[in-house]
Amino acid sequence: MTTHFEQARQFTQAWASVHPPHSVDRRQDETFNLTPDTWQRWCQVNGLPWPLAGVAYDIAVDHGTLRLGVMLSEIGTYGTPAERAARLIDRREQFLRAAVQALPSQRVFLKSWLRRVNAQRAWLVQQVTALRR
Repeated sequence: MTTHFEQARQFTQAWASVHPPHSVDRRQDETFNLTPDTWQRWCQVNGLPWPLAGVAYDIAVDHGTLRLGVMLSEIGTYGTPAERAARLIDRREQFLRAAVQALPSQRVFLKSWLRRVNAQRAWLVQQVTALRR
């Protein structure tokens, strides 16, 4: 059986290698140095249940745990884990759109960034459906 960590990692790996390096890409390369034990401890310390932890994993890999922590503080702690995960995805989209506003050279990436965001929304629906079974 696939663990929650493995499910989150599979989603992230599928998106990490979609695009080759680009000369105006200001983000650092995505890394997968979050081991299952490290990530589980981080989720326990920060109170991230599934599926919120799955959404958070992709953001941690893509934007770093520091940025993730800021986003988590901005979405609040009310609602179910799925509701919080949906708000976190919305916050990520806002962050990406603001990044393009602040640095227009990044606009070339916006369409693919938003595809990833929308894929994460669909992934969240799948996870919630699986939990209800």
